[in-house]
Amino acid sequence: MLFVNAETSAANAERQVDLAYDFLKFQMGLPISESVKLKDSIKNMMWDSNQDILLAKQFGVEDGNFFACGLSLVLHPKNPFVPTVHANWRYFEMYNSTGDIVTQWFGGGQDLTPYYLFEEDAIHFHTVCKTACDAHHFDFYPKYKKVCDEYFWNAHRNEARGLGGLFFDYLKETEEFSIEDRYDFVTEVGNSFLESYVPIVERRKEIEYTKEHKDWQEVRRGRYVEFNLVHDR
Repeated sequence: MLFVNAETSAANAERQVDLAYDFLKFQMGLPISESVKLKDSIKNMMWDSNQDILLAKQFGVEDGNFFACGLSLVLHPKNPFVPTVHANWRYFEMYNSTGDIVTQWFGGGQDLTPYYLFEEDAIHFHTVCKTACDAHHFDFYPKYKKVCDEYFWNAHRNEARGLGGLFFDYLKETEEFSIEDRYDFVTEVGNSFLESYVPIVERRKEIEYTKEHKDWQEVRRGRYVEFNLVHDR
């Protein structure tokens, strides 16, 4: 499954190319795992014999195959007045021994980490996120913003990693939402990403900066790494 509309991507292709030189680090992954034995996968991650218990407890099956895919990216800009951004959108489904889907869900989100604060940029990023959420349910934005704020928190420093955004996981089918509804929501969020971030880059990328500004950027990037090493999961 792909969560980025091809027409939307084409319309923004020229802007993306123009911005390419502005980033010190740009990492994007599109992992896809198909027809993988869940028990074998768990065995590779564990040092004891609890995988059978975990399978039965977590998924209600003794063994099964799974399919997983996603798109993950992080952009670290050269100019310290341009914020770092992180985003990912993912899908997982698992099958029992007869090939029936026993569980499936979507997850993902996007968050902004500036080095220098501009209220205009924060309002823009969150407004785009809220608009994408509101198209599907008015409870989504406050709910997933709160999850994001709580997750991206450097507890050992008692400070946020950045300005937050959206974070959601295990979006399954419910009485209120079909799995197609979940897909439509995650697709909408993914398609809104360029609009949430590119205008901020275009506003800030030409601001002149000094070594002092770069030094502060490195300090804040260190805090970013601290979160990834200490708290991220």
